Amino acid sequence: DVIDLFMGTGLGPRAYAIIEQGMISRIIEAKPEELRFFLEEAAGVTKYKERRRETENRLSDARENIDRVEDIRNELGHQIEKLEGQAEVAKQYQELHIQLTRRQNLLWLYKRNEARDQRDKLARNVEQAVTRLEAETASLRELESRVESARSAHYAASDTLHAAQSEMFAANAEVARLEAERNHLLDLRQKVESRLAQLANEDSHWRGQAVTLDRDEERWKELMENAAQRAQGATARHDEAAARLPEAEAALKASEEAVNARRRDLAQAEQNLRVEEAHRSHADKSLEALVQRRTRLENERGQIAQPDTAALAALQSRVAGLNAQLEARRNRVGELQQRLPEHEAQRREAAEAQSSAQKRLTEALAHRDALKQLQSRVQQEGKLGDWLKSHALDAAEPIWSGLKVEPGWETALEAVLRERLAALTGVDQATAEGVLADPPPATLALLFAGEAPIGGETAGLDADTPLRDKVRCNDPRWESAVTEWLAGVYVANDLGALAARRASLPVGRQWVSQAGHMVSRHGFVLYVPEARTHGVIERQREIEQLETDCAGLEDEARIAAATLAAAESGLAEHRNHLAEAQRETQELQQSAHAAHVDAVKLGEAVQRYEARLAQINADLNEVVTGEETERRRRELAEGEVSRLAIVVQEQRSKLEVAIEESRLREAALREHRTVEQALARELQESRFAERECAGKLEEIGRSRDVAREQIERIAAEITARRQESESISEGATEAQLQQALTARQACEGALAAHRDALEGAAAELRQLEEARLKTEQGLSPLRDRIGDLRLKEQAAQLNEEQYAARLAEANADEEALAPELTREVREPLLTGDIARLSSEIEALGPVNLAALDELNTSRERKGFLDSQSEDLNQAIGTLEDAIRRIDRETREQLQDTYNNVNR
Repeated sequence: DVIDLFMGTGLGPRAYAIIEQGMISRIIEAKPEELRFFLEEAAGVTKYKERRRETENRLSDARENIDRVEDIRNELGHQIEKLEGQAEVAKQYQELHIQLTRRQNLLWLYKRNEARDQRDKLARNVEQAVTRLEAETASLRELESRVESARSAHYAASDTLHAAQSEMFAANAEVARLEAERNHLLDLRQKVESRLAQLANEDSHWRGQAVTLDRDEERWKELMENAAQRAQGATARHDEAAARLPEAEAALKASEEAVNARRRDLAQAEQNLRVEEAHRSHADKSLEALVQRRTRLENERGQIAQPDTAALAALQSRVAGLNAQLEARRNRVGELQQRLPEHEAQRREAAEAQSSAQKRLTEALAHRDALKQLQSRVQQEGKLGDWLKSHALDAAEPIWSGLKVEPGWETALEAVLRERLAALTGVDQATAEGVLADPPPATLALLFAGEAPIGGETAGLDADTPLRDKVRCNDPRWESAVTEWLAGVYVANDLGALAARRASLPVGRQWVSQAGHMVSRHGFVLYVPEARTHGVIERQREIEQLETDCAGLEDEARIAAATLAAAESGLAEHRNHLAEAQRETQELQQSAHAAHVDAVKLGEAVQRYEARLAQINADLNEVVTGEETERRRRELAEGEVSRLAIVVQEQRSKLEVAIEESRLREAALREHRTVEQALARELQESRFAERECAGKLEEIGRSRDVAREQIERIAAEITARRQESESISEGATEAQLQQALTARQACEGALAAHRDALEGAAAELRQLEEARLKTEQGLSPLRDRIGDLRLKEQAAQLNEEQYAARLAEANADEEALAPELTREVREPLLTGDIARLSSEIEALGPVNLAALDELNTSRERKGFLDSQSEDLNQAIGTLEDAIRRIDRETREQLQDTYNNVNR
């Protein structure tokens, strides 16, 4: 703001008003364009320039904003057009969805009621089955009570039997105990007598064993003395033989080393001989293999078949021909593909032309229909429409529908006729009397049916044109009425001139302008159009013109549709030609590929033949060279084998001599060792015999001590066994056994009686158990049936709850739906309706449910942008005015400065 304030004084960062050194000279010498700069600086117009620059920037910003706003408005316009179509589809979808939801709710309500009825029926069946089950259960409880009583009697008899069995077991146990005790005493006496006989035999055996041990002791003492004498002599002889053994071993070792050396020489000579024999054998095998290989190669060279080169040339020629044909086909396909966009463009242009023609026809028809509706509402609006219906006049045609007025004079005719322009035609006398009895709520004119005589016309001024000449009636019946109403009315283009000479105008005449204003001898009548009848004639003319235009547009639409059909037919035919050409090209390409593959295979066969023939020749040359090499190797190996055979024979003779010498030395050593070993065994045997005799003497001493102990033990045991045999007696045990046998017989009789009683109680219990089981078996089907019924009841209840939950979730009004559940409504019918509605919904395709909200939002936004565009246009106008004002002030300031300078 401070800078802007100083700019008005000529000061500022870019405005200089101070005279510096040399400034006056530069001003005097300045050129015209430079002088303008000094004048602007002196005039102080920098402020205006800065303001103009800021205003231009703002103007540029405003224009950019309005361009952006216009782009957004255009885009919103396209979006609104799309959203209107989507909103219509969404509206259809919502209507179908509402119907589908209602039919679905009705189906759920039907199934809920059906499940409820089934549940009630099943509940009654369950109650009946439960009553029957309770009766059968009571019978079962009575049988169970009788079974328990019989079981108690059976348990008592069983307890009595068990007590008798216990007494029987006790008697048997006592008899068994006494018999066992008697048998034990008898066995004990027998064992004691047997043990005494055994002890007498053992005493005799041990006394004889003591005598034998005394004799053995004397014999082993003599043997021990003889063994000691033999061991002493064997020791001296063994020592002498062991001293001669090392000398014989050293001689054997030297001879074995000489034998090993001769064996190594012989092995080396034999190895060399085997190597050369292997070389000779290998040369023989190699020669044989090379001969076989040469024979095989020669046979293969004779048997290999040469491919047909003529066939190869023919195939290559055929491939070239097919490739040429294929290239021609491809060029044909390319041409067809290039022409395809032209056909598509023609079809697209025809479609656009057809759409445009259809759009113009639709707009014209809509405009015509709208005008017809507007014309039809002229007489039917408000209370007057109701009044006309009550008097059966709503179908009467107004007179304006049959008038043809020269363009431009419609308003004049409206001003003259006023309410008579909308007069209803064809009214009879009775209708007129009824109208007089019941006046209409608004001004209304009626025209009687039939023709009336036409009266004379009074002439006006010279060259005046009656308004009647501008009007033409389609129906001659109304000619007289129109002539009468327009009598004395003339047309005039300048009412002012007529008013200036009104004193000379004829009496009773009026002149009317195209605007509807009228002048007469006595004054002016300025016309303001009436809302109800204004424009009806223009609209009627426009309707007739639209009728003619619609006929022409229909012809254009038919021509455009025919052109579109021809374009689509041409496009389809072109596409068929293209597909046929592509198919023929593909077949020709497959044939060319197959021929090319055959030619490649045959060419590869020729190459393989030539390569294999060259390989066979090279292999034959290699085989010949190898045969010569192997023959030379065989001859060298033959010479070496002969020489090495002589060497091996000499080495074998030397080895035999060394082996014989070693064998003699080994025999001598073996003889020395045999003698030494025999003496060692003799020494060992004598020492072993000495030790054996000492061991036998010790063993005899121990055996004598054992025999003495055994004799003493046997004597003591014989005394004890004799005393035990004298103490054994079985008489008392035999008496107790007889008493126990008598008691057991008594227990057996009582046990048999109790067992009979138990069997009777068991038979009765078994009969009652069978009756109870039969009753229980009869209850199982009842329980199963009750279970099945309850499961079905639960299933029906679950279905009822499920459909009730669905109805509650869908917020269905059951009271409103209930009247629709008539006898004719069944599940198949509802299911069919649901399927049909679902199909219609699917036929709508993708539905934008938010289209309605988006359409309203887009319309609101477009309205806001329209107002913003209007504001921007106003701002642009204001800024342009500001620029013009700044330019004007700048020019004035410069002019004043220039005048002051030149003054």
